[in-house]
Amino acid sequence: MVGKMGTERKQYSCGSARGEKFYYRVRRFMLEQEMVRQGEAVIAGVSGGADSLCLFQVLLRLSREMGFVLEAVHVHHGLREAAEADLRFVEDLCREAGVFCTSVRVDAAAMARQWGTGVEEAGRRLRYEAFEERAVKLETELQTTCRIAVAHHREDQAETVLFHICRGTDLRGAGGMRPVQGRIIRPLLQESRRSIEEYLSERGLAWRTDESNEDTSYSRNYLRKEILPRLAAGVHPAAAERIVRFAHACADAERYLEKMTQAAVERCTVPGADPAGTVPVLRISAVRGEDPFMQTRVLYSWLAEVSGTRRDLRAVHIDALQDLCAGRADGQLSMPGGITAVRRGDRLMSAPADTRLPPAADAGIYPAAEEEYTCRVFAFDGDLSAIPRNEYTKWFDYDKIGMFPVFRTRRPGDTMSLRGQAGDGRQGSGTDDDGCLFSKKLARIMLDSRIPAEIRDRIVLPFAGKEALWIPGVRMGDRWRVSGRTERILAISVQNRGGSIRAGLTEENS
Repeated sequence: MVGKMGTERKQYSCGSARGEKFYYRVRRFMLEQEMVRQGEAVIAGVSGGADSLCLFQVLLRLSREMGFVLEAVHVHHGLREAAEADLRFVEDLCREAGVFCTSVRVDAAAMARQWGTGVEEAGRRLRYEAFEERAVKLETELQTTCRIAVAHHREDQAETVLFHICRGTDLRGAGGMRPVQGRIIRPLLQESRRSIEEYLSERGLAWRTDESNEDTSYSRNYLRKEILPRLAAGVHPAAAERIVRFAHACADAERYLEKMTQAAVERCTVPGADPAGTVPVLRISAVRGEDPFMQTRVLYSWLAEVSGTRRDLRAVHIDALQDLCAGRADGQLSMPGGITAVRRGDRLMSAPADTRLPPAADAGIYPAAEEEYTCRVFAFDGDLSAIPRNEYTKWFDYDKIGMFPVFRTRRPGDTMSLRGQAGDGRQGSGTDDDGCLFSKKLARIMLDSRIPAEIRDRIVLPFAGKEALWIPGVRMGDRWRVSGRTERILAISVQNRGGSIRAGLTEENS
């Protein structure tokens, strides 16, 4: 049906002073938010209702003043008898204004059944797909950036925030809709529905009314028709405006926290854990060292990146990741986006859902980066009883080594000096003051120690030349051991992972 504000279309009239103020508020808002630049293109989603008609009229005038290309897209959802008249209304509107219009017919009810969603959600998804498809084509045709303008206003924002809160959300959802979100722009977001209708009525412009907007069986209609009016009547006349202010504060807080989250993610990410540099790996102990509030944000950010989706992530997924990280055992979880979250020791990593994962012993229980080590050199007082007897810190005779160790992964020909008899991969390398030393191939030591083959090349160890000083959790070399004649100590420590590096095993020659 047609609204009661008359039928004459005066797209170019300036109208009253109040109408001009409305126009320049929208213009200033668009400039402040950098919604569109000269030479770009804008596609307006036009249904024929008051909001989209106002958006079209404002953009039509702005396109001439600011120098951008304007097009319209109308989506026929196949749900209402009046939809055909809506389509003709929009096409006539655009024809009279000299604006190209793309009309798209969809079957929202059928797609809702196919997708397993409500008709309201299916219609929204189909609209944005149509807008996006035309935007991509227009960018190719014009070789410029294309924006998609939608007609959300202040009450829509308040309704959205309430909807998110009622269904469960955090600051991201409480912040509501953004003025600019990707290629989506919302020029009317700060305007009220009343000011929009006044702008149109002053120009004698008619609009279409969608009778389904009165159906309160739809969640958003219920909030719009029942809840917001009751809040205005019984709590505060400007309830919607206050909700929008709250959304602005949440959005500001979220922008700040996003910066803090990115810094925390960088602190928790294991450098070089993924050789290709494409799949981030988190150090669980570092994640759990963050504030509990930040832990959830780090896990959410990580999961969003590795899964490639944010829309499908729910609190239940983050809770499950937190439980996995809080436990002691290795494990894995199926997650959205067709990926599996895998815990191996102190590492949280991801793998495709159909990937055959390695055994539970994984690189996560061995150092994978130089940053996991700390070193210090100090004078030794000759007290051999002070030598650490744990698996996380080892002392070496710094004067015997003659150099600061290099931290790297193994290479062909690497060895470790051990005391004992030659054989079993050993070669005699001479004697020291305490007995015979032999060089044993590092590859053989890793094999004998049952370190999985698929991770041996990813373990970072301290080396002096081609000789490994220590394999944390396995053993240290004998050449550099501290004696009563040692003058300076090189102490090397590896991060304490909250338990034995290799459960059930102890290091040789501790």
